[in-house]
Amino acid sequence: MLANVGSNAVLKSGEDLTISATLEHEVKLNADSDIAGAASSSGSAAVVVGIYNDDAKAIVNSNARLDADKTIQITAAVEYPFLTKPEEYIPTSLDDLVKLLEEDGYGAVNDYLDGTLGLKSKLLNTWARSTASGENVGVSGSVNLLIFNNEVNAIVAPNVAINQDVAWRTREADLQDQSVSVEATNHMQLLNLTGVFQFLLPSLEIDLGKAEFSKQDIKLLGADGKSGVGGAFS
Repeated sequence: MLANVGSNAVLKSGEDLTISATLEHEVKLNADSDIAGAASSSGSAAVVVGIYNDDAKAIVNSNARLDADKTIQITAAVEYPFLTKPEEYIPTSLDDLVKLLEEDGYGAVNDYLDGTLGLKSKLLNTWARSTASGENVGVSGSVNLLIFNNEVNAIVAPNVAINQDVAWRTREADLQDQSVSVEATNHMQLLNLTGVFQFLLPSLEIDLGKAEFSKQDIKLLGADGKSGVGGAFS
């Protein structure tokens, strides 16, 4: 993402002047692994790997001239937002519910009926879960690995003139209102879950004119048998 003010450019505003490069990247990765009914031994692994390379730059090049009566903002940002803000996870009013249905239709309901009360579909950015069972040995493991390589720059090059045109100011009070802000930010809001467990409630999928119901047992242990081994890495 690039916001670029060229050399010798002239930008003027009677209010605020904003030069902004903002990149918003939604992260959603899921992995499930279940092995059951093996005669002797079994193994299961769930692996989530995400590599993200994001670049946001706001640049004002040499000899540009920027004037504004109020605020000049030069900002660059990379943002990883919540899939759903925790406070919005469950609608708390009729208006919120109606808005959700208008925006997402049947999908809004199905998200909560995915067997995890919507945690996997609606709230968590990443989910890695595994289980294994065998008559003698059950081994399971989960890995949740996220790598972020972000470069965020807000740059004002040499010889840039900011609020130097006195004749542009339309009133004396402008001198009191003027301000300049140069900011580069990297903002992450992520919810991740990694584990060796079984958590699957009865699920229901609703569509126009039909409903499909699937019932699963709730078993909290992720590995069982005469011997069980489990591990998780995040």
